[in-house]
Amino acid sequence: FYGAILTAVAALVLVVARWNGRTIAASSAKVTASTGFLFVAYSADAMNAGTYGLLIVLGLLLGWLGDVFLLARRSKPLFLAGIISFLGGHIAYTCALVSVGVSWTLTATALAFLFAIGVAFYRWVGSTVELGLRRAVAAYIAVISCMLAAGVGTIGTPLATCIVPGAALFYASDIGVGLDRFKDVRPPAYLWSLPIYYAGQLLFAW
Repeated sequence: FYGAILTAVAALVLVVARWNGRTIAASSAKVTASTGFLFVAYSADAMNAGTYGLLIVLGLLLGWLGDVFLLARRSKPLFLAGIISFLGGHIAYTCALVSVGVSWTLTATALAFLFAIGVAFYRWVGSTVELGLRRAVAAYIAVISCMLAAGVGTIGTPLATCIVPGAALFYASDIGVGLDRFKDVRPPAYLWSLPIYYAGQLLFAW
């Protein structure tokens, strides 16, 4: 409970600080908000929840690391490091879901739909993506699609209550990160992508 409150309050401070150009306050709030979802998983005794729990914790830790890397939003090397960290986190979540069983029919159906969305999104932003990042971005889109598809595959199980909305929110937040990085959208996508990112991470932690 306290970790969730910490994340919610810090995420709100993060959005306000970023909107007002308070870089130091925004950075501090971001690390605090990310630490909050780690505390939620710790409080839920995730480390003792078998392979599933350990993989979820790994995903959360990689998410925390990715958040730290992305503090330098305009640095190409750190942005790439952030992509790699989050990519690893999504792989960890996908493996966690597969480890407890998914419906492969639902997963395959969702994956076909999500790949179509991913291809369309990449074609839209591709021309503005730096050459050195294009493969990483394409791989990232593929991995987040697999993660959400695996989440959809949990429908009908007790996990689905948290996992399906959590995976969907995380997926949507990543789209927002792409918009902020590669498209000059107004209002900025972080106004909605940051809150739903933290909501998604909290759902995975729970």
